[in-house]
Order: sequence, then structure tokens, then C-alpha cells
Amino acid sequence: MSTMRKTKGSGVMPAVMTFWNADESFNQKETERYVQWVLDCGAHSLSVTGSTGENISMSDDEQKKIIECLVKFVDHQVPIYPGTGRYGTAQTIEMTKFAQKCGAEGALVIMPYYLIPHKRAVVNHFKKLREAVGDDFDIILYNNPRFCGYQFEPIELKELAEQGIINGVKLADGRASYIQGMKHYCPDGITALYGHDYEPLPAFFAGADGWLSGLPGIFPKFCVDLFNLCTVQQDAPAARKLWDKMQDFIDYFITYSNNDPHWHEVSSSASASTPVCPVCRWATCCPRRRRRSTLCWPTWTSPSRRPTSSSKQFITFLTPRAGGSDPASPARGIPLAGNDPRPHYQENKRSVMK
Repeated sequence: MSTMRKTKGSGVMPAVMTFWNADESFNQKETERYVQWVLDCGAHSLSVTGSTGENISMSDDEQKKIIECLVKFVDHQVPIYPGTGRYGTAQTIEMTKFAQKCGAEGALVIMPYYLIPHKRAVVNHFKKLREAVGDDFDIILYNNPRFCGYQFEPIELKELAEQGIINGVKLADGRASYIQGMKHYCPDGITALYGHDYEPLPAFFAGADGWLSGLPGIFPKFCVDLFNLCTVQQDAPAARKLWDKMQDFIDYFITYSNNDPHWHEVSSSASASTPVCPVCRWATCCPRRRRRSTLCWPTWTSPSRRPTSSSKQFITFLTPRAGGSDPASPARGIPLAGNDPRPHYQENKRSVMK
């Protein structure tokens, strides 16, 4: 195995969504339009078929089709990292080698989950993966304690980095202190990606090499601007001022009310009589409106109705409005799903609660 090296991709790495047709088949056209918009907004790298991309609800054939499609579509404009992790080592190797064959620069690999394995077994899992794909292919370990039930501490990740088993880590714990720990134990030899949405500022100033999460997939231009203010210009006051414009939405974005997570549920439910897009406040503009998560992005029917991706206009709609419908945050005014009792996490495609 090789010595430590960083990933080819870093910076703002949106975890992009997957678009679906009414029959729940892959909507290639709309997904590609969305991905192109993310690229046009300045994303430095991309992650596809991850948690946000709903790989957990895909068959192997679906996931391979989507990986092949998007790797070909991006065509090395930026480094691309498909999510390929499975509980089983053999299945993880199979999906990762497929992504490698398609031309991806690397893979985002979540740790084995469900039945929590011993950490030594997890190390062996990643060792076998490295042996299978060789030294030139990037492996980003997805360190997600919420999904996996455990996590690797920075001092434990040092061993994996020093042996060349992994090249990067997505730190989804949410604490910026994890970035500090990674930079202490692996100052130059591993890409440390902040993997949450609430503490990017302290994470960037702690030395994060990038931001891999859901928020950059919804507000890529804003996230790129924030990343540049923190890491390139190193202008903390300006970064705080920009972040303040987003604070109310961020609070909503990751707030839980009655065990009802609001991640991805950025607009009203399509089960309502007139779902409203939170970006443009129109009921008919969003191609995803039948999927309940009616995220608005620039594919309007009329170019004249398309908001620009500039930070000023992109942030305007986030200004709190009086009379919001969220009982947990009545002043925010961002439309929710009414009294729908179903959880809204990742409900872009298949819900077992339909």
C-alpha cells in the first residue's frame, strides 16, 4: 500500500440528489440538468449516489446505471465520488470497482452499518477495498455515527491514513473539533471534509479541506462563497455576515419537531392542495413537485422567471416571514408539510410509509 496522500477532489463537494419519474424510475434528464446547475454555481467536486442521493433505496442495477450516467455526464469537469458503501465487503468492492471502471476519481464509502462490527473488522474491510482498487483510486471514508452507530476518532483514522488505506474522511459528526483533531494527527496526509451543515465556519477555520453535505447541493453558490471567504480570503467578519443570512434556514433545515426531521423537506408537501416552492413562492415551477420534496432549482419553464444564482438573490427568499407554519419555529415562514405525520428525511423517492 502507498503512503499518505490526499484526494484529488476537495473544496465544496455537494452531495447531489437523484431525480425520479412518477413511476419511480431514474429521471436522467432532470438529474443531469440539476447537476449542471450545481457545476455552474462553482462546485469544486461532486458526490453522487450517497445518502442524499438515496442509494439506500436503489437496487444495484439502478445505482450502477446512475453512477455510469453521472460520471459520463460530468466527464472530469470536476472530481466525482459516488457513494459505494455496503455492509458486506464483497458488495462494497463490487460497487466501488464499478465506479472506478466508469472513470470516477474515487468513492465515498460509508462504514459497515446495521450490525455494528468490531473496529478491527472495519479496518480490514477498508484494507481489502484498497487492495481491490489499487493505490491511485481515492477512498473517502464516510464517518457517520448516526447512520452506523459508531465512529472512528481522529487518532484511529490516523492509522488508516498512514497505511494509505484511505485518502479522505467525511466527518459527519457535526463537530468542528473533529476537523481540528484530524489536522493534529494527519496534518498533510488526508483530506478532511466537513460533513454536516451547522458548523462550517469553525470547521473551515480549523482547517477543513472541503464541505461534503446536503446543503451545498441546494445552495452551491452560497456554500462556495462561504468556503472562499473562510479559506481563501480568510475574512472571518464577512463570512459570519454571510452565514447570518442563512441562520434561520439552517435552523429549520436540520431541526427536528416531534421526531420529524426537516432535512430535504425544504417546501410544502405535494400532498397539500397547492405545494409552494420556498425559492420562488410559485406552485408550478418545480420539476420535483410530485415527489413531495419540491426543491426549486433553475429549470423553470420560462427563462425570464429564473432567479440568478447570485448570493444576493439566492438568499433573499430565506428572510424570515411572519406567520410561519412550523410550530417549532413560528417566525420562519418556510412552508412545511402541514399535519402530515410521515417523516420527511430523504423522501424524494420511496417511502415505506406511503
